[in-house]
Amino acid sequence: MALSLLFPQAFGPHSLLNVLYQLVWPLTVLGIPISIGIAILRYHLWDIDSIINRTLVYGLLTTLLAAVYAGLIIGLESLAGVITTQGSQQPVALVVSTLAIFALFQPLRRRIQNIIDRRFYRRKYDAAKTLAAFSAMLRNEVDLNQLRAQLLAVVQETMQPAHVSLWLRPPDRTENIRQSAILRRNKVDPLNRLRTICLAFPEAIEAGGVGDPTFKVRDKIFAMRHQVDGRMSMWCKAPPGAQNVLVGSNPEQFFVPPYVGHHGWVGVWLDVEIDWDLVADLIHDSYRMTAPKRLSARLDES
Repeated sequence: MALSLLFPQAFGPHSLLNVLYQLVWPLTVLGIPISIGIAILRYHLWDIDSIINRTLVYGLLTTLLAAVYAGLIIGLESLAGVITTQGSQQPVALVVSTLAIFALFQPLRRRIQNIIDRRFYRRKYDAAKTLAAFSAMLRNEVDLNQLRAQLLAVVQETMQPAHVSLWLRPPDRTENIRQSAILRRNKVDPLNRLRTICLAFPEAIEAGGVGDPTFKVRDKIFAMRHQVDGRMSMWCKAPPGAQNVLVGSNPEQFFVPPYVGHHGWVGVWLDVEIDWDLVADLIHDSYRMTAPKRLSARLDES
């Protein structure tokens, strides 16, 4: 428009620039909704709940911070006038108020976000808290029965289905027969042998249900017996890198156990020919990695 005023002849009704202007201007206007559409698709702005949530949080945050800022300036100005009796101390009040707003921004934003989530997005807020608590528990829980109960409870609480059930494949009868035959050939009860090794450590105790006991020191598990697909096994912690070496060198006896394998634990099959000296060494290392330093030091003394 400014160019047409400066150069009226160049933008005449039949000039080339006027024709170009008539073509380019609609394309420019059309680019605005296209840009908005691209922004919506790229940043997922179609989620209206997210937009409302952000609007509530930052609208309330802006209002509160503006009120605090104005109150601080007025209060500090009045306080400075009473104390110094030298008139306005506006620069000092502005600096102090700005620093206070900077310090309050993040804590106040998190607080407002939590309040709005609890008030308007209760189901989503509770589900997020439940899943976070379940994830924290999953890192330490190795008892399959406890995991099963917790998983069912989490699904019921977060998804609220009409019915929920968990099916686990029953042990194979053929595997049970083969396991019993090997145990008879070994002429040793792996659980008793495992119990003898684990309970020899200082303050070690046996816990858990019948058939799948766990061995703990100060309420922390360092070894456990477990059924995996109907096969008897022992799980324990292993030093860094030991899991890969053991499983890679002898996969018939060692394996990566579920649930805790990604934390470096190693599983030992108890229905094969067992090197109990090696098993004892593994449990010894697992106990050292789990027990407090004072208890670990007692192993060196003995």
